[in-house]
Amino acid sequence: MQIDKDTIFIPGETNCLLWQTIVFDPSVEPTFLLSKQIEAVFITHGHCDHFRLASMLQEAGAKVVSPRGEAFFIENPHVHVRGMFSWANLPIEMVTRFFQGAQCKVDVFTDDIPSQPIRPVALPGHSVDQHGFMLPNRVFVAGDALWPLALWERTPLPYAIDIDQVRTSLDTIATLDFDWLVPGHGPILSREDAEKSILNHHAKLDEINEILLDILRTPMNAEDVAESLSIRLGLVDRMNRYWLTITVVKAFLCSLNEHKLASYSYDKYKVLWFAI
Repeated sequence: MQIDKDTIFIPGETNCLLWQTIVFDPSVEPTFLLSKQIEAVFITHGHCDHFRLASMLQEAGAKVVSPRGEAFFIENPHVHVRGMFSWANLPIEMVTRFFQGAQCKVDVFTDDIPSQPIRPVALPGHSVDQHGFMLPNRVFVAGDALWPLALWERTPLPYAIDIDQVRTSLDTIATLDFDWLVPGHGPILSREDAEKSILNHHAKLDEINEILLDILRTPMNAEDVAESLSIRLGLVDRMNRYWLTITVVKAFLCSLNEHKLASYSYDKYKVLWFAI
């Protein structure tokens, strides 16, 4: 999709944007991007599906730019995987394809570049230091901070590591002055559609909280909570989806505990969570 003379939205399993000679989250079939003179690659966060072509474009002469707190994960993708498995080496069959990919050296941190013409915007919650990027033509690259309305039926539990930060990042996006928002997944959004998606994202988080509090009327450990929530939401029953789910469930449990809606106890070698 040609947004304007300088800007091309490239949809895919993970979306990509080309603005002048800069590409954001290069993740699509490489032929098109390799045919362009790419001077810089901007990465929103350190999940492999958002920088699949970064090392290839770097070899062709592009500089790679990322948030400081995400650079380590881009240079060492296996760290995310180990983190999900309590730092042990997770068997490859258990690893989602979104966390599989080639490492890439980061050349520049986003906080070391001028805020014009591209302005980085901190959007943590989906990852530790995710940043979006505001372009001068009022296009905003949001990474995975916002889940568009169209995706919730297919994927009703977006990956997140901090639910309260996710909410704060949604509120941050709502304050920005953009005409188009490029999400990491799903269709490009007009301002109006983005606002609807922000409200819906908040509402879905509320719904998941309510489901969890209902589940937690019976004390249980995190894995049993994940199983019950997966059944309620109709999640894909697949091993490499399971480890993503466990991570997100723990993020919700910690948030509920922080807000004094849930607590935990230790009993016979298990941590049990329960609603208050």
